[in-house]
Amino acid sequence: MLRVFLLLPVVYLVALIGVPIAYNTAMSVQEVNLGNISAFVRPFVGLENYATIVVDPTFRKVLANSLIFVVANVVAQVGLGLLVAIFVSNLPEAIGSATEMEAAGTERRSILRLWIAVAAICTIATVVGYALADVTSGDFRALIDGFAAGALIVMLIDSMVPDAQKKAGLTAGLATTLGFAVALALSSVS
Repeated sequence: MLRVFLLLPVVYLVALIGVPIAYNTAMSVQEVNLGNISAFVRPFVGLENYATIVVDPTFRKVLANSLIFVVANVVAQVGLGLLVAIFVSNLPEAIGSATEMEAAGTERRSILRLWIAVAAICTIATVVGYALADVTSGDFRALIDGFAAGALIVMLIDSMVPDAQKKAGLTAGLATTLGFAVALALSSVS
């Protein structure tokens, strides 16, 4: 039964990706011009088309521009997506903390400086952590992940749970327990 369900995507991939790649690869070793473009059989030229393209200055410029565009596009999309995700995930805690600091009499300028410093330190720590993650072994990386997860739980318990308890009463504890249960259930599914 599984083969039947896999048949449609395989046919789709072969028809829309495999056939054009094979046809264009065959065309790349043939002499193709406007007069014979519709013919299936054309004169074979081997790698002559590739040799012609490699020495063409226009091709080199197009290749360089394409590589720059691809790299810049990927960096921009991943980088901006990561920044937005980090910003959105930390926004509720930042708003809660800033509101409490302002209610305690801290100046807005001091609150802003503090959060800019936190953002800068987090950015530097992210870059350093990413660089270190590439050179660490699997066991040590698992230790780091466990430590980070524990730190997040402690941060939540220290800052958000008391606020929730104060504002929502016993319901906050039930909601926290339910949240952990759902997270555990979801993590065991994958």
